[in-house]
Amino acid sequence: MSDLDHSAHAVFGQGVESSRPLHGGDLSEVRLVVLQDGQSVVVKIGPVVETEARMLETMAAAKAPTPSVLGLSRHHLFLEALPESGASAAGWEALAKGLRRLHSHLGADYGWQEAYAFGAVEIPNRPRTDWPSFWAENRLLPSVPHLPAALARRVEAIAEKLPDILPVRPGTSLLHGDLWSGNVLFGPRGTAHLIDPA
Repeated sequence: MSDLDHSAHAVFGQGVESSRPLHGGDLSEVRLVVLQDGQSVVVKIGPVVETEARMLETMAAAKAPTPSVLGLSRHHLFLEALPESGASAAGWEALAKGLRRLHSHLGADYGWQEAYAFGAVEIPNRPRTDWPSFWAENRLLPSVPHLPAALARRVEAIAEKLPDILPVRPGTSLLHGDLWSGNVLFGPRGTAHLIDPA
């Protein structure tokens, strides 16, 4: 029995009939799996899937549109398989409404209880009491060792200037953390779901 089969049995009580790769996933391998009963699910395989599951569940609790977390076993995260289609005006509107719900979920400070990563670059999420220090210490400066020297110096320079550029304590909203078109799943009938949060 494969590791994936073992995890599918632990979560669904059945094995995998077929599996094929899906696009995406800098931190995790992403596959579309058909279970033995014919149900299709998405599985993400990687070292930080437990953290991703908690992020998705927090976003869903804030009424943001995300795929449902179906189960977690070892380093396998099983998610609802959602139908995809091209972006539409209704889909963009659904995304805007979902982000408004997400951003209305307020917190006490800036950060998250667990570190994460953008590919090979670790993302420290240690909570900070002000927005400029969060952006400098938790977002910009961690990338410096991974950048060419000239670009690294520019990033360090902008990090020093952030207290003069950014508001000190804007509203503390729940954010996706890596929002771009590749992390939005547009579906039929004007739906939009947020995937791959950070």
